[in-house]
Amino acid sequence: MNAGHLPLTFRTPPVSPPRPSYLTGMRRVCSLEFRPHLMSSPDSGLADPLLGSVGPSGGSERSLLPQSTIYNWSCGHFSKPLLNTADDTEVMLVKREEREKFAMDHISKCQHSSVSKLNNQIAGWDTKFETGTKAALLHPFSPIVIAADENERI
Repeated sequence: MNAGHLPLTFRTPPVSPPRPSYLTGMRRVCSLEFRPHLMSSPDSGLADPLLGSVGPSGGSERSLLPQSTIYNWSCGHFSKPLLNTADDTEVMLVKREEREKFAMDHISKCQHSSVSKLNNQIAGWDTKFETGTKAALLHPFSPIVIAADENERI
């Protein structure tokens, strides 16, 4: 059996045509942690020089962190605790009391109303139950659901 001999001549492939760069307009960002000597370079990977400048001169002294309105607001907002138990419970209790008062006022208005049917409801359904709630109505601009039983009591 003849294993055959392949010629040992190697050819280099033809030169590829130049490819267009798809990364035009993008900057190379270097990590300051691994390359501290790049901090003094004009392109240190921080924000835009106008945003990264510290003083009004916009000059030589640069901050390690970008300075912008959004960044400063975020620092102020997230440096505070997100939940304050005392403040939140007071605000929540006040809001809950207002909602309950609003609901009770509307319930009493509905119970003492001479109108037997709401004419501006956005939805209504008949539950077809023999006892309990027979119908429910939703008001378009108030977070109120009105329910009536078989005797049309609200």
